[in-house]
Amino acid sequence: MTTEQTRDDLVRGGSLSRLHWFVMVLSLSLTFVASYVTKREVDARAEATFTEDTERSLGLLSEQLHHYEGALWGGVAAIQANGGDVTDAEWKVYAETLDVVDKYPGANGIGVIHEVAPDEVDAFIANERLTRPDFEIHPPHDQPEFLPITSIEPLATNSAAVGLDMAHEANRYNGISMARLSGLAWMTGPIVLVQDEGQTPGFLFYAPWYDRSTPPTADRSANFVGAVYAPFVVKDLVDGALASSQRSVALTIRDAGEVLFDENTPENEDFDPDPMFMRESTLQLYGRQWIVTTRTTLGFREAASNSEPWIILGAGLLIDGLLLTMFIGLTRSNRRAIRFADDLTSELTHNARSLEQSNVELERFAYVASHDLKTPLRGIGSLAEWIEEDLDEFLPGDEAPGDVRRNLGRLKHQLERMNQLIAGLLEYSRVGFTDEPDATTVDLAGDLNDLRLDLDLRHNQLVLCGPPAVKTTSASLLRQVMSNLVTNAIQHHPNRERAFVQIDVEITGAQLGVQRSGQRRRNRGAPPATDLRGVPDARGREHRHRSLGGAQDRRSSRRQHRRRVGTGPGYDLHREMAARRHRRDGDERCLLE
Repeated sequence: MTTEQTRDDLVRGGSLSRLHWFVMVLSLSLTFVASYVTKREVDARAEATFTEDTERSLGLLSEQLHHYEGALWGGVAAIQANGGDVTDAEWKVYAETLDVVDKYPGANGIGVIHEVAPDEVDAFIANERLTRPDFEIHPPHDQPEFLPITSIEPLATNSAAVGLDMAHEANRYNGISMARLSGLAWMTGPIVLVQDEGQTPGFLFYAPWYDRSTPPTADRSANFVGAVYAPFVVKDLVDGALASSQRSVALTIRDAGEVLFDENTPENEDFDPDPMFMRESTLQLYGRQWIVTTRTTLGFREAASNSEPWIILGAGLLIDGLLLTMFIGLTRSNRRAIRFADDLTSELTHNARSLEQSNVELERFAYVASHDLKTPLRGIGSLAEWIEEDLDEFLPGDEAPGDVRRNLGRLKHQLERMNQLIAGLLEYSRVGFTDEPDATTVDLAGDLNDLRLDLDLRHNQLVLCGPPAVKTTSASLLRQVMSNLVTNAIQHHPNRERAFVQIDVEITGAQLGVQRSGQRRRNRGAPPATDLRGVPDARGREHRHRSLGGAQDRRSSRRQHRRRVGTGPGYDLHREMAARRHRRDGDERCLLE
């Protein structure tokens, strides 16, 4: 991947991509779906609880009325067993034995009703006054029969009902008439009990009995004697059968459109104006059809409330927020990285341009300096040629000193060496900015002969062991290094006349050894060598040059050998080119010790 492609990727990462938005939308969707599903499950559980509570309430109400029916038929059985009639005293014993108030909550009592023909009213009243002197049938009405209450227990709370005629009011009369005709237990429509001080809605519950001394006929009414009944206040019935503490729904009971009982009013402290659930049910009860409406209450809402959906939603939104924050942080980091990279690139570009300008100026300076140095050298060379021409007739003679011609030759040679030195300076200034030169052949034997002339050495003081010529891509480098090393070895030797320098050349590279002792180097006692690596041969291999020191210093206070090398441009050129080559190959070792 290129740098430009990497930068383009960072630029694209500097803003929220489609993938980021896709992850956010997907996460939000999953959060809302999970919250919605959980909410549905919570609502389903709450609705199941409401349905169960409603069914249980309706079942208890119906079951309680069936329980009361059993008590009524028990009274009928007691009367039939007693010969078809019962006195007040006998009924009181039965009621106390039945324990109506405690065992039948919601029933105000249990009583007996007799059917009286119009022509028997006076005799019936006179008979009842034998035990109850104030007995009276009331109130007056225009029906062809009389159906007064003759006995009721407990009497203390129901005395107002004694003598009350069921025929005076339509719901009471219709109820007992249907019981008489059907022979079944029957309930009246909504009424207000005369004994109810609260004047709240109620009803009567009848169980008829018949005269068994005569054969039964198709018309039950012909044998009808009376009925056992129980008066009810609906509120007391609901409280007795369905205590509010045992249910979490509020009831509204209607019969023929008239409200019998209603808990769903603002006066009820548990009233919920916006119920979670509401249901309307129909109860068929002993000839009546009750419409029962059930609604949830505040207690139900509190019990059914579940924070799990909101926790899921909140946690999901929090995670989504963290994701968005992380994405934004990543994009900002990418933008900061791009800005930093751009600033760093700009700075590096500026530095590179400054360095390039400095190198150009340095190369120009080296070129100008070398050019200025070559001018006097050319003048000196011309003077040497003129002197040689002027002495051309003198030199062949016998009077001419023998060293004159040799010295003139040495002067020319030094001028040529100086030109090579200037060329080396110019090449050093271009290291790293020009391609490496092609491989050339270096005449080591000729170069060593020049060094003998320059340093005034005998042939046996500077010896070459190995091939007389090698191929290298840095000819001037090799010549300058050999010159510096040999020169240093000779100049710093304590006895110039006894100095000995040997240069060894191997097939795998060249090793340059410098010895300052008056004797040939021995393996034992030689000081550490100086390795010069990095001079490639024609096939890219590196020649190895080693400078060895081996003589005792003239001063007795010096206890160790010191290696001294030249500092000419060829030596530095070798260090620079070798360092660049080894940095390119990943070698960070010191190349010149």
